[in-house]
Amino acid sequence: MDPVDTRKILSLAIELELKTSECYERIRKMPGAEPFAKDLAKLAKEEIVHANLLKTGKNYESSDPEAFGRILIPLEQLEIDLEAARQLVADIDSGKMTLIEAVWRIRDLEIAFERTHLGTLLEINDPRLRKLFQALSTQDAGHQLRLQSIIRDLQA
Repeated sequence: MDPVDTRKILSLAIELELKTSECYERIRKMPGAEPFAKDLAKLAKEEIVHANLLKTGKNYESSDPEAFGRILIPLEQLEIDLEAARQLVADIDSGKMTLIEAVWRIRDLEIAFERTHLGTLLEINDPRLRKLFQALSTQDAGHQLRLQSIIRDLQA
């Protein structure tokens, strides 16, 4: 596989995690979000952790290009997902979105983004690296559950 393509995929995935963290931070500051601020801040921090894990993978790739196999997701899909996260930030910043709309949108984005983690971005040939990144998928499922809980509370 072309190492440039691998690095590009990983770079976009890192950017997506950071933008998702920014989405959580924006939602946390919205009117009415106070009861959920702690959870939203935690989700934002976990996205930073995900970005750092992906950076670890990118650094690992530099020292061992054979650690990764074929690309499993089109580069264009990552670009679409990143634009969706950017649009959510813009919509929140415009003030035309309610808290519940923002939480629904980030929940839907989390579902879409689940496939963009390293385990589904690239084939991982190195077993040690594969184990390191299995945590990302597990955490995403937890994010969706926490968001669903916030939605339930907002609808109550």
